[in-house]
Amino acid sequence: MRKTAHLHHLLIICDRKLTLDFKNQLKTNKRELSFKLISQLTSNITINDIDLIKHIYNCYNKKNLKRFNQLYHHTFNLYGKFLIENHPDFLSFSVLNINSLFNDNKIEEAQNYINSSIYIAEKIEDFEFLMIFINLLRRLGITIQKSKFSAVEHINILENLTEIQTIKIKDYLTKKTSPNEIEIINLKKLFHHPSKSVQFLSMQTYLYIISNYNLNLFYTNDSKLLIEKCLSIIKKFPYLKIFSNNKYVLSIEYLNLKFNQNYLNLKTVNSVLKSNLDKKLNYENIMYTLSIKGSCYLTNYLFDLKNKQIISEIKDDLNTIKLIEIKFRKKHENSIIQYLHFKIIKSVFLLLNDDAVNSIKNLESTIFQLQQQSFKKFYDEIFILIFLNLIALEQYDEIIDQFKRYKKIVKNNTSIKENYIMIHMLYYSVLYLTSNKKSTKTKILHYYNELIEHNSKENQNIILLDRIWSMLKIKPLD
Repeated sequence: MRKTAHLHHLLIICDRKLTLDFKNQLKTNKRELSFKLISQLTSNITINDIDLIKHIYNCYNKKNLKRFNQLYHHTFNLYGKFLIENHPDFLSFSVLNINSLFNDNKIEEAQNYINSSIYIAEKIEDFEFLMIFINLLRRLGITIQKSKFSAVEHINILENLTEIQTIKIKDYLTKKTSPNEIEIINLKKLFHHPSKSVQFLSMQTYLYIISNYNLNLFYTNDSKLLIEKCLSIIKKFPYLKIFSNNKYVLSIEYLNLKFNQNYLNLKTVNSVLKSNLDKKLNYENIMYTLSIKGSCYLTNYLFDLKNKQIISEIKDDLNTIKLIEIKFRKKHENSIIQYLHFKIIKSVFLLLNDDAVNSIKNLESTIFQLQQQSFKKFYDEIFILIFLNLIALEQYDEIIDQFKRYKKIVKNNTSIKENYIMIHMLYYSVLYLTSNKKSTKTKILHYYNELIEHNSKENQNIILLDRIWSMLKIKPLD
């Protein structure tokens, strides 16, 4: 067997039906060379590389040897990805097969199977399986070479990272606490861990936290490099067991969109959305992409929507939202955070579709649910949308009443600084429109400078404000 024989090991331990299903997928996707390679190996697992190369490329030479090595690794990635996406627990059958081989007294075959199982478990970093498997071997009295991973240690690290995400986001939504500096330092220590799974999840957890807290730290070159590193791990190691839970991949794709949203055109966002719609049941990714798309629309088209193609796209997006709403609600019936986020996105598209009345109704029902759950983070987003809807309806007096309501609910507890500033900017802009007082103009200048200081002048809120002032026909900065 060749020195780096991960594909051989995978074929040894996989059920024939799984390999047949994979071959059919290769044939459907017209991956002819990978199909030839798998076909030859399933017919004769002991065939040498020279004969394989002759069969696949017709002749053996250095150029074809290099091409073959690339094909071998690429095919393993394809098969590993196929298994993780469709049969993530495929290794659990190894335990049954090993017991069966021992019961039939096929010791040598069992040993080969064990070696291949350990190899693959370490390759895909399935630490839970590795721990169960090693314990089984100990009970059978079989001595094996030491694994390059400590299964228990890695399981604890991954579970801790997952727990950090859950706890910190809950704290953020309910208590508005800042990230713990020690936790951030500990996360960074794991960025260069030997395990690719630990590397990925530590970076993703770090990015997830600073993004949800909307820290300026998220919009730095360091964060950009971390996102790129995560995307690179997904591309190079698609077979890692951690990717059987696609929420981590979806999260990084969303964070990448969020980081680049100021530089993306709507054609790019639409392309991502179409891709996500083609992925069955990926409602979270559809939601994330619609969130970015709605933000782009608000910035570029609110109160000045004349492009017929964009109007048509917004109606299509609303149909998408309505199509997945019931399924999304059912899937997230125990996750109020996801569902509330979904309702906010729905209100954005109702506003863009010139339906401010129903957008406000949807927001009011959301506030009612928030009162039952006390997730304070959402209030800023909701009241910005309420203000925008009331501006669209030209109900300026109602904005003044809603501002008092907002102040009473949040009690000056800032969730996201930029959103807090934006709410005051909208309020004082309307007040300036109705009163034209010098003191109001001073307030606008104060919060405008805070907004610029908080972020660059090119940020979306500045662009949106200019659009609103143009619609209201006011120039408060002159």
